Amino acid sequence: MSGNWTIDLGALSIGAAESLKLVGATITINGVLTINDLSINNGAAVVFASTFNITINGNFVNDNNSNNVNVNTTNFTVGGDLTNGNRVVIEGSGSIYADGDITNGTPKGTLFGCSGIDCCDDSGNDDCCLGRGTPC
Repeated sequence: MSGNWTIDLGALSIGAAESLKLVGATITINGVLTINDLSINNGAAVVFASTFNITINGNFVNDNNSNNVNVNTTNFTVGGDLTNGNRVVIEGSGSIYADGDITNGTPKGTLFGCSGIDCCDDSGNDDCCLGRGTPC
């Protein structure tokens, strides 16, 4: 998807095997979304509203200069890995729970104000809660 969008979802299940890629878009998302993988690329600006509930069964990738991603929900779950690339920013008042590995690009990736690779001290476990909101 690209362009300027406001998505008000009642509940949308794209499918356990389907993925969504957001490229160069300005998107505000409300509602419930279940998806396999989510990729944000090429300068996309995305707001996950406080009323949003997302379950990513696979991986979440924020890559390629997408430095305006705002997570304002505490209902953001990643079943796989979270990859935050170079020159990208994930901010907001919410939180992300990731069950897999967390990769934050060096030197320019930022996750809720944390730069570099050690944003999650998971003490040997894979799961991690990142952000400012509770619960995770």
